[in-house]
Amino acid sequence: LRGRYFIIDRVRPIDTEKEFTHLIRMEMDQSSRRELLVFIHGYNTDFRSAAERAAQLAVDLEIDGAPAMYSWPSRGTTLGYFADANQVIRPVINDLQSYLELLVAESGADRIHVVAHSMGNRFLLRALEEMAEDNPAPLEAPLFDHVVWASPDVDQEDFLYSIPEMLHLANDMTLYASASDRALRLSRRIQGGYPRAGDVSPAPVVLSGLATVDTTAAGDSGIGHSDYAGPALDDFRAIVWHSLEPDQRCILEPAESETGRFHRVDPEDGGACAPDVFKYSITALRRAGPEHAIDAVMASLDEDDDPDVSDRVEAISRYIALIISTRLPN
Repeated sequence: LRGRYFIIDRVRPIDTEKEFTHLIRMEMDQSSRRELLVFIHGYNTDFRSAAERAAQLAVDLEIDGAPAMYSWPSRGTTLGYFADANQVIRPVINDLQSYLELLVAESGADRIHVVAHSMGNRFLLRALEEMAEDNPAPLEAPLFDHVVWASPDVDQEDFLYSIPEMLHLANDMTLYASASDRALRLSRRIQGGYPRAGDVSPAPVVLSGLATVDTTAAGDSGIGHSDYAGPALDDFRAIVWHSLEPDQRCILEPAESETGRFHRVDPEDGGACAPDVFKYSITALRRAGPEHAIDAVMASLDEDDDPDVSDRVEAISRYIALIISTRLPN
């Protein structure tokens, strides 16, 4: 599901909003699910790098529709942290708000998924505050299907204060956080010791209506700042593909802290199913649909290479049946 490489051959400016939305609508008309993925990059990310990350994420999530991104003016250097942070100003926030409103109104998408990474969450938080004020609850229908806050480099208290006022804008909101995120650890020191929303130490952010997923145990030996697109990617897929709630995602382990109930990704000891059972199940359902998912799984598992294939098929079949019996939009 990963390992597909690409390069950006050229960048072509689009002159008008009308042309931009026309191109997105063309992609939607050629798709069956009419999905739109909107990516907002973090600090130390120039335009080209942001485009590559948005494209990679769209490939990894197998988006059936179109990817889009919002590129705010990052210096694109590791030493540009303060310069990047100073870009969180009203004109840029208003620009992001207008961009999101344009996509909601004119993209033709049936499902819009928004994911912000790192410092990009500061821009999204402020833009959604404005959108929530302009679109008070209750709405006839949420503007977005999912909003994912990935490793947010946002003051924890600010995040806790702001999120409840915007929950009605999306069907679901998910926070990916980690105690092993070295980038956020450094940010916390830079910010005078104030905890970040993407850090789970000393305690994770827990709010009613927000699903908090701790990826600490699944993290690799890197800086732990992009778990949503790496160790926790299958969990992210289950959100986008099937709108599964945390208790329905069998690789997650429920946990309690002083702030409340949240979930952990623990590939070794946690969860009600093995990671490969989870991956096979959600992938088969996505690609083959409910009627043919089991057949797709059996075709992909080679009995000669796997003596325990019957046990795995049984486990996968049980989990697929569980997903089908609950919430499976597409």
